[in-house]
Parts: sequence; C-alpha cells; structure tokens
Amino acid sequence: MPAGAVVLGLAAIAAQTLPPSAALATAPVQQSERPARVAPAPPVDAFVEPSGATVELFASLSDGNELKQLLERTGADAKDSARASELVDDAVPAGIPEGTEVAVLLGQKTGSARRLERVSFKPSLAFKVTIGRIRTGDFKLARDGVNVDTRPRRFKGAAGSDLFWSLRASGVPAEAANEFLEAMSSRINVRQVAPDDRFDLVIDHVRAETGENRGGPLLYAALDRRNANDLTFVRWTVGGHTGLFDPTMPAQRTDGFARPVQAKVSSSFGHRLHPILRFARFHQGVDFGARWGTPVAAAADGIVRGADWAGGYGRQVRLVHSSGVLTSYSHLSSFAVAPGTYVRRGQVIGYVGSSGLSTGPHLHFEVRKDGQPVDPLSFSFARAPLGSAELAVLRARAEQLRGV
Repeated sequence: MPAGAVVLGLAAIAAQTLPPSAALATAPVQQSERPARVAPAPPVDAFVEPSGATVELFASLSDGNELKQLLERTGADAKDSARASELVDDAVPAGIPEGTEVAVLLGQKTGSARRLERVSFKPSLAFKVTIGRIRTGDFKLARDGVNVDTRPRRFKGAAGSDLFWSLRASGVPAEAANEFLEAMSSRINVRQVAPDDRFDLVIDHVRAETGENRGGPLLYAALDRRNANDLTFVRWTVGGHTGLFDPTMPAQRTDGFARPVQAKVSSSFGHRLHPILRFARFHQGVDFGARWGTPVAAAADGIVRGADWAGGYGRQVRLVHSSGVLTSYSHLSSFAVAPGTYVRRGQVIGYVGSSGLSTGPHLHFEVRKDGQPVDPLSFSFARAPLGSAELAVLRARAEQLRGV
C-alpha cells in the first residue's frame, strides 16, 4: 500500500473521533467562494412579472366599445392598448361579449399614461384569454381552456293562476318567460290558459368547472293543455330571423314588436277621458294593467335614448329603433338599463310602477314613427312560409329537445 494512502486513512479516522469543532479545523481552507445559485431564465415567450409598482383594475366592456377604448380609459398607454387589441381581434374573431369583466394590470408611468403589463378576460366560460409581456418586451396572447358542461336546463310546472309568475317561480329567467308568452299570444289568448295546464321549457345553459354558469336563449317551449290542443315552439332561424317557431304551422310571424309586458290592455290608443285630468284627451299609446314590479321588456332591438324622469310620464325608458321608430315605456317603478346601451328584443328594461300622473300600477307604451304617434297594437308581423322539409326539421328538433 502506498504511504500516502496510510496518511489519508489515519486522517479520516481522526476526523471521525475528534469533536465536531476539531474536525472542522482539519478541513482545508477554500480558496474561493462558491457562486450563488441563480434561477434559470424563463423562456423567451413566457410571461414575465413586471418590475416596480403596479396598479390592478377591473372594468366591464360595454356594448359598442372596443378593448382598446376600455384599456385607454383605465390609463393604459395608447400604443400598448392598440397592440393588445390587435392580438384579441386575431384570436377572438367573434369579439368580446358585452358585460365581460376585464382585469388590467398597469405598470410604471410613461408620460400621462401607464405601461400596460397584462390583460385577462373570459370571452366565454370555455376559455380564458391572457395578454402579457414576454422577455423581448412584446406582448403574447395565451388561451387557457376550461372544462364546461353544456347540457341545457329544463323547467317544468303547472301554469297556476298566473303563468308568467309560475314560470318565474320555477326559475325561468324573465326574458325567456316573456318570449314564451309572446309566442303563445300569436296562437291563443294567454288568459285562456288553465291553472292545471303544464309548461315545459328548455333553456341553453353553460356551467364551468370553476363554478361559473351562464344562461342562454330559450330553445324549446311547450304547454300541455288539459282541455285544448297542446302548443310547441322551437328556436330556429327562418329568412335571417331567429325566434320561436311552431313545427305544425306552415306560415308564422318572423318580424315586428314583442309585447312589452304580459298583461291585458286597460286603455287603448285614441281619444279618451283622462282618468286624472277629467277631460277628453288623445291617448297616444296603450296601457297594460300589469302588477307592480312586473318586468317590462324591449319591444324590439334598439338603443336606449333615455332612462329618466319625464314629467307626467314618471320614470320612462325611451328606445330608438331602425326606420325612424321610437318606443317609450312609462310610469315605471325602476330602471334596468342605462342611456346609450344596446338592448335586444325581449330584454328587461325596467319594472312596472305608478310614477308620474298615474292612478295605479300599469305600463303606458307608446310607438312613434317619424315623430308621429301610431297605434302600438296595429303593427303587423311579417310571415314566413315554411315548407314541408323545414317543418320536418323543426319537428325533429322538438323531439331532440324533449329528450334532454
């Protein structure tokens, strides 16, 4: 055995038998310090965390506005906002739905604005979009998928003494209830519905694994009538119009105004004795004798021109539609929309009340064409002829939705 090996072996034994402090004293002195551990650099295309102070904001996208405008309103740099908006236009061609909440992270100030660091939002429950900075300083867009359950929701129950409120009590959204009743009114007098008649509605619905859920349009609606023919409606598109169609009817309406509230007409259009002023006066609209708090729906797609106090009309919502048509909804108890917003046919815009010159809860509904009042009940509905092939498709769709 070489002599050096013996010396090393003895040194090792001595190190094991000596106290810890003595053993450390025999260790050779390091000539240089080991370099500190450095975390590996993130990939070039990975999001990087901003340096310095940041500001996190949340904003909702209103109808008619673009992401660029929203970002600039939060204080983000105009060029950063434009670049982020370009990425979204390419990745989300359908656009961002109205009301979507957008989370915005701003960094250091660059003049009067702030550097945009990150943007995130969910254009649907199925995925999330994030736009953030990468190491090169440019923006990158990432889409993260979310597991969703797309099974529609079904609602069943008895019509009761008031079909609208029975629908609402079962969980049917107000818009869907109004749409169903408005479609039924094209076939029967809604007041002829018996208390033991039964409704069956299927509504589009999406549930995300994150716990969020979002309702969609009414897909199927049926009324099982004990002493009369049953009614069935299916959502379909005919002649560019999407709505509820009866698979048994060869010609059906596809256009026109929806009834703003499901209630009987208590006062018609034309000359009448004013109930408060007590003299003959031209009644420029129609009154619906609805209960206090009943939802009021937009008669057609339009823009909210006003939602405010209007003298004797009380709380009033005014909508502007195409072809020079304006509708107004008066004596409301409260509003559900704001001026400048876009509303869809059947969307709730307010609630019945008795504000202004009014003897009790009701809705005063007016229609003006090119500034002149016209009878709201005189608006006719266009009719679309449905061939046997289209009716067969509607019947097949109805059978499919009955099995949901």
